[in-house]
Order: sequence, then C-alpha cells, then structure tokens
Amino acid sequence: TIFRRLQKEGLHCRIAAKKEFLTNAQKEQRMAFATAYADKDEQGWRSVIFSDEKTFGSHENGRPFVIRTNGTRFVPGHTFSIKRSGRKSIPVWGWFSFDEAGAIHHINGRLTAEKYIRVLEDHLV
Repeated sequence: TIFRRLQKEGLHCRIAAKKEFLTNAQKEQRMAFATAYADKDEQGWRSVIFSDEKTFGSHENGRPFVIRTNGTRFVPGHTFSIKRSGRKSIPVWGWFSFDEAGAIHHINGRLTAEKYIRVLEDHLV
C-alpha cells in the first residue's frame, strides 16, 4: 500500500504538533531559572511544589494528521494553528511535588491573577 511504501522511506503518519512560539524575554527567563537551579540536589527538589493550569477544549476540526520523517515534528508544514473561537473548554489547575501529585481542581470562568491566588490559598497552602 502507499502507507507501507511511505513507512519504508521513513515517513510516518502522525498527529500534527501544536507549537507556541516563545519571545526572547520568555527564553531568557527560562534559561535564568534553569541556570539558578541546575545544581539543586534531590533533597532540595523534595521541598518544591510545581503548579500549573491547563484548559481542555473541544476543537471542531478534529485531529490533523501529517506525514513526516522522524525528528521533523516542529518543521513548518508539520504543525497547525489553533482556532480558539466557538469551542467549549474546561479550565483546571493542579500541583505535583517530588513525592506526589495533588488533586485537579476545576476553575470556574477565566483564570485571573486574583483567582489564581485564591486557588493557591484554598487548595495548596
């Protein structure tokens, strides 16, 4: 079949990646964080709690597939833009540490700075 011939040539059918572009300031902040904590040992990481929010949403176009070779996930033409209007979404927040993962909490409405502080006070502190 055509797919077998493509696979023989190293081309595989995969879901297209979503790529968010970072600004230079964001790249610098991430590098500064990584540099500041590069020598932290296991015991040091045991005292850290990470938290993050994520919005799960519907997408009316389904999952786009691309055919590409290994190592070309973010090459232009192998990614797709996300249309955000007209979709349904569920925002959630959660945390994890070295030793465990916390519960996931539903966020009502848009996550503002004030709501984020409230979530941290109510569910993390």
